[in-house]
Amino acid sequence: MSHRTVYFNGRFVPEAEARVSIFDSALMYGDMAFEMTRTYNHRPYKLREHLDRLYGPLRLLEIECGLSLDDEIFCTATTYALVHAAAFEGQVIGNGEPGPVFSRLLDAWKQSVGVDFVAQARDYAERLPGWERQQESTTQSR
Repeated sequence: MSHRTVYFNGRFVPEAEARVSIFDSALMYGDMAFEMTRTYNHRPYKLREHLDRLYGPLRLLEIECGLSLDDEIFCTATTYALVHAAAFEGQVIGNGEPGPVFSRLLDAWKQSVGVDFVAQARDYAERLPGWERQQESTTQSR
């Protein structure tokens, strides 16, 4: 059983407690919007355009996601800024290991939210090869 924590309806909850009601309008009427983004060299590609395409249907469906478009861009850009980096625009800025700012933010996040997302990411990375093998075997058997 997984002990991961997920962000669900504005709260962090254990994955096993994240439940969608059968009366949720997304299930009953298909009220939902989604958008896929792409990265190149670990950087989001045309992020504003992707988010514009997401926020348009959200407004139409009167779904309040809790963040303005600018806030969403800031959060996404901040996430990319925290990736362990060795170089930025040709300049050496580190050795690829977490720096002191990242470490302090990670500690504050764990203390505030109670979630160790680095441990969750490692768990995911360890399970990913098995999922990929399963996907390949499923695709080959078709």
